Amino acid sequence: ELPGEKARIESAGGQVVSHNGQQKILLDRSLLAVARAFGDAKFKQCDVANNSSGGPIVCCVPAVDIIKLQQNDDFLIVASDGVWDALTDLEAVGIVQSRVEQTAAGRGEALTQEDLTKAAQALITKARSKGSTDNATA
Repeated sequence: ELPGEKARIESAGGQVVSHNGQQKILLDRSLLAVARAFGDAKFKQCDVANNSSGGPIVCCVPAVDIIKLQQNDDFLIVASDGVWDALTDLEAVGIVQSRVEQTAAGRGEALTQEDLTKAAQALITKARSKGSTDNATA
């Protein structure tokens, strides 16, 4: 959660609500898991009457963090909001970790492209089974 993000959304006329223990944006009778996204053009329209900031509720300006990976980091998960709509960070890590342990990497060998693809597919499958109907990419 970015400092000031909730205030930015609310000043643009949006509403932040708690849904299944996660913060979501309530907009046009939809719950959005992200406040910054590429695409979703209909959510970037400004409602001038209810918008004191002049900006859209969902914006395409990315929030960028630079994180130095450490020697003991096993993997990095990059996924779209369809995955994060349904899975918590810990659930996603557990799914990928389980897949990694089932592969050659579990025996100390290098991960293959096939191993990575299976881990990504497992994330998407779990997100769909938990009700995600949005674009799920990992």
